[in-house]
Amino acid sequence: MLKLSDCLFGGNEENNDQLFDPEIAIGLLRSIIERKQYSPVLYQVFYKWRTKTQEYRHGMSNLSGIPNTDYNLVRWEIVQTIKQYLIDNPHVTWAKTQVDLLLRLPNIARGGPFGNDNIIHDWNLYHDLDKVEQEKEL
Repeated sequence: MLKLSDCLFGGNEENNDQLFDPEIAIGLLRSIIERKQYSPVLYQVFYKWRTKTQEYRHGMSNLSGIPNTDYNLVRWEIVQTIKQYLIDNPHVTWAKTQVDLLLRLPNIARGGPFGNDNIIHDWNLYHDLDKVEQEKEL
């Protein structure tokens, strides 16, 4: 489901408006979260879900609404899912690391030169510079 959402969000930007409904990809990510089952990709799923939900539902300008309280409730649900998993699997280092990553991920903030800092989160998640350079060479 995560890879499918990546494919949908990473499509051809020129044709995206005609072929792509972002709510489908956001829904795929949300469905992973709503399972309330441990997965080694929960941190990545939350980060991508939050970033794309902000982009498509609220916007990335400095004047856009930023529902950090809602995002943090979902973040806390995921932390609790991972902690529940750790009760029976206390030696899974990656599960502990995901909790740490989730808790250290900053809220989306206003004040960037081009809009709120969700722009930076989106770039970090979906616009790998090495990938862009490789595609130019093709």
